Amino acid sequence: TCRIGYCCFHFFQDCTGESWIEFCSNNVAYSEDGLTWSATDIPDQGSGDSSTIKWDKVTYGNGKFVAVSSNFTDAAYSTDGVNWTRVEQALDQNTNWDIIALEYGNNRFLVLSSNGFITYSFDAITWYLGDRIFPEGLSTQDNAFNFTKLRFSQGVFAAIGIQEIYEPNVD
Repeated sequence: TCRIGYCCFHFFQDCTGESWIEFCSNNVAYSEDGLTWSATDIPDQGSGDSSTIKWDKVTYGNGKFVAVSSNFTDAAYSTDGVNWTRVEQALDQNTNWDIIALEYGNNRFLVLSSNGFITYSFDAITWYLGDRIFPEGLSTQDNAFNFTKLRFSQGVFAAIGIQEIYEPNVD
């Protein structure tokens, strides 16, 4: 049975049969039936950052829920959706990116930024910076391609986006 929810302007659907969870800041709402909800949280860093971090991407795979933030370099994981472990500075700090997606497939968690940077993990603890993806023919100086979605199905990751063409203003 699929559990469907809406939180922090992000829609998430889980058809794994596991607990359904939603994120707002460090808070996590979880439910076994989608009707009765309880709350927990992802632990703060030692300095306490719950007012600035935006945990807004979550997926499930390999027996774990995994969450990342679109504005921070930490990741978090949970085997039950209730008790969370935070992995500080898990994602590459030098890519200056806007995370648009987190998916699980082919035995890995994959994070994609709007500008095509990929970070991946096999266990949600150790993360690796992958190659930057860029559709062939769109790598010229005058074109910008911004990824907007990433999905995994039938053994394939698929990413879509928007191409912006910048033309000089000629008078």
